[in-house]
Amino acid sequence: MVQVPNCFAITLFCLDAKYKCRAIDFLEPLFQVFGKRYKHCLLTLPHTECESALTPFMTHVQPCSHSTFPHTLYLLHRDALGPPPRVHPASVGDSEGLEALLDGVNSGETSVAVTVREDMNGLNDGVKILSVTSGNQLVGVLGIDHSLSLEQVKSEYKLEDMFNLAEHAAPGMVGCLRYLLILPTFETHSQTVLSDAMRLTGISLMVCKTNNKSQPPAVITHFLQPLPRRLIQKSSNLSIDYTEADTLHAFTARLKCEPKTIINARVVIVGASDTGIGFIEALLSVPYLHFNNLTILSKDGMPKHDPNPFTPASHSFAPGEIEKFGIGLKVNILHQTMVGLDRAARTVKLGSGSDLPYDYLVLAVGVQDQAARQLAAAQPEVSDQIFSVHSTEQMDSLKQMLSSEAESCEPVVYGTGLEVYCAAQALITRGVPAPQVQIVLATDVNNPNGSGRNKFPQQQRVEEEMKKTLQELKVKVLAGGIDSVETDRTGSMRALNVVDEKGCHTSVNAGLLVTCATPDIDMDAFNAVNDQSLVYDGALVVDGRFRTNDSTIFAAGPVTKHQRKLRAQIPTRCYNSREVGNRLAGCVLPTLDPALDSSNLNSNTEYPLALDPYHKPKVVGAGLPGGKSIFVAQR
Repeated sequence: MVQVPNCFAITLFCLDAKYKCRAIDFLEPLFQVFGKRYKHCLLTLPHTECESALTPFMTHVQPCSHSTFPHTLYLLHRDALGPPPRVHPASVGDSEGLEALLDGVNSGETSVAVTVREDMNGLNDGVKILSVTSGNQLVGVLGIDHSLSLEQVKSEYKLEDMFNLAEHAAPGMVGCLRYLLILPTFETHSQTVLSDAMRLTGISLMVCKTNNKSQPPAVITHFLQPLPRRLIQKSSNLSIDYTEADTLHAFTARLKCEPKTIINARVVIVGASDTGIGFIEALLSVPYLHFNNLTILSKDGMPKHDPNPFTPASHSFAPGEIEKFGIGLKVNILHQTMVGLDRAARTVKLGSGSDLPYDYLVLAVGVQDQAARQLAAAQPEVSDQIFSVHSTEQMDSLKQMLSSEAESCEPVVYGTGLEVYCAAQALITRGVPAPQVQIVLATDVNNPNGSGRNKFPQQQRVEEEMKKTLQELKVKVLAGGIDSVETDRTGSMRALNVVDEKGCHTSVNAGLLVTCATPDIDMDAFNAVNDQSLVYDGALVVDGRFRTNDSTIFAAGPVTKHQRKLRAQIPTRCYNSREVGNRLAGCVLPTLDPALDSSNLNSNTEYPLALDPYHKPKVVGAGLPGGKSIFVAQR
């Protein structure tokens, strides 16, 4: 079958700066040259180049997650060159056009179509429906909820950081955009449509709430995203489901005159650690930038709140704060791991075997327990009975197992510090009788990286208190390293062979093993950076702006250390990981944003911003055996 061409591409476009505001005048004659058969115009740009004068009038096409196309793509339909669509209150005469519009929505917007029909039938009070028309054709619909108050929004989000709230304090000046459906042809006019709707309804501040199950309107790229507040936990029920927490975006008419700078550079973040999330948070909070190509690699996805975790909780982010920030709306999350790296081709090799191209790479892999992986590699037949507390997938399997076999299993917890006590308490909380839990405290001999890595003042006192509590609970405790796993005739785990510091062997009955040994860099990540000659000296070496010896690769967090010549007095792992991620973003931004003033010290690419003082404390909290809790804050 012969495909009839219906589009043309612009491959070269240069225009004097003083005429850029009239760039759109070139597009209509182009369509006339090619004739009526050609409905679309395509424009491609290298990812690292600034936007062309034509791109504000075109629609950016979001690439597929597996795409390796070396350019970013923009699309324009010839009908979009006409005057902007008009907005007016919906009437009975629009019903037929609205039904035709709703019948044509894609599968991701079916819930929006249901909401529109409910509003049309008057099922939701306080909602005003507006129709969007171009000529005699209905091309869109939007719904605005007037029941939202400024105080209600301000109590949960930091609106005052981005807007002068005194300008929007009068009643009726705040509205919530429930939906904005518009034909893709006219999507470039969505910001104008929204501004007209605000003028007609007397709204000066428009907010839009979304969650991970909703389909946000395309116009949301023009909104600003205020940070959520860290609210006090008032409910005694800590088992709150944050998966459907709302993300807030806000828009005022002023923003139409202040268009965002579009950054198309492909930025790949490896690891959903507190450092990586803090980095993304800082990037997305820049009000005048919009990033089209942010990708985060995390095998387990974004971290989720667990009221009874197997590891001490990092309080860098409050419960629900990550969900409220809605990273998944603006960042492509790949459930993959980095197993290789090609600096010359600028690609990351994924565990699936595919390659992911990047322009800038940020390594924020954090540190994890490696004992489970080492034991499973040595004895694969028992790998399904070994669980690492840092693997979400393995912890989900363990929780499912405990839901039916908690009273009959014989768990052994192997690790150091607060982690081992927290894991033991999580087992007891999930129904395992305390006398059946056994703890093996990993010795320094078996942990050459040093079990004191996460030491804190008064830890000895805590360990003495835990020793007494575990004796009262009849939890057996011994020290040593796991030499091997003994199995029965069916290949199931039967016992652990533990070797103490004196070389004496002890057999410990075990039905399953939970490991939380001294965390270290993931072996796949280490092999990837080491094979590509990134300097690794006990940790990944970075300069005063978190750059490795490759200027396109940045790294931060507990897996890094500063160059010796910088004489950094405190290791990076001792700082608040979220603040480190924010500081990392400050170091990367001058590379991404050409508009930053180089005279500013923070924007000067030679100023060692990473060595400036850090102010937030590093905080850890954990539940311990005996119903005790601990909260450690260090600066």
